[in-house]
Amino acid sequence: MINNGRKTPMMFVDIESVNRFNERVNDDYTKVFIPFFASLLNMPTNRIVIKYHDAKVPDFGVVRQAPEFKSAEHYIALKE
Repeated sequence: MINNGRKTPMMFVDIESVNRFNERVNDDYTKVFIPFFASLLNMPTNRIVIKYHDAKVPDFGVVRQAPEFKSAEHYIALKE
């Protein structure tokens, strides 16, 4: 992948979360994530790109069962 005209190693991080990302908070997440990945991978911060996806609950096909999750009212209980 070429970034800024360079072919040196870079990283593209694709993060998806439900009702978490938006214009108000993405900069704060970026300030934490980019230094974390740069340190972990010994990579310059200007070679890391993050794409945030703010998914909605209906975007996922998941069945979860309480009480293993904090907010049981948000999950479908399995019927046996």
